Amino acid sequence: MNIARFLNVVAVICFLAAPAALRAQDEGRPEKPRPTAKNASNRKKPGVSGEGASHELRGFATVNAVMRRYTPLFKAAHKRHVPEGKAGEGGLILEFAILPAGSVKDVKITESDFSKYPEFEKEIIAKAGKAKFQPIPKGETKAVFPLSFGGSGGE
Repeated sequence: MNIARFLNVVAVICFLAAPAALRAQDEGRPEKPRPTAKNASNRKKPGVSGEGASHELRGFATVNAVMRRYTPLFKAAHKRHVPEGKAGEGGLILEFAILPAGSVKDVKITESDFSKYPEFEKEIIAKAGKAKFQPIPKGETKAVFPLSFGGSGGE
C-alpha cells in the first residue's frame, strides 16, 4: 500500500469516527437530524472517485489538505450568514469535480443543515469552486467532501 492510499484510508476513518466521539461528549443533547438525508445509509461517504482518483495528487488525503486551506473562507461565510449558538451548528456535504488542470467545477451541496441560509450555501459553493489543485496528466476526479461548523461562527 503506497503512502497516499494509506493517508486516504486514515483520513476517511478519522472522519467517520469523529461524529460518534463528538456525540458521546454531548450525551443528553439529541443529535440534530440532517434534513436532506432520510437515514445514515443514504448518505454519501467522503472520498474520491473517477479516472483521476488513482493519482497520488487526487487521493482523499490530498483533497482534504487542499480544501482545509480554504477553512478560513468557509468560517468567515458561516460567521456572516448563520446565527451563533446551537442554531448555527451543523454540517454540509460538498460534491465537486477536479479537472486534470487542477481547477474545480460542478460544485454542489448534496446535504445541508443550513438550508435556511441560502446565501451561506451560495457562498460556500463559490468559495469551494475557487479551490486549486496541482495538475495531473489526465483524468477527472469526483470528490465528496464534508464540512462541519460549530455554533460559535466557526468550523
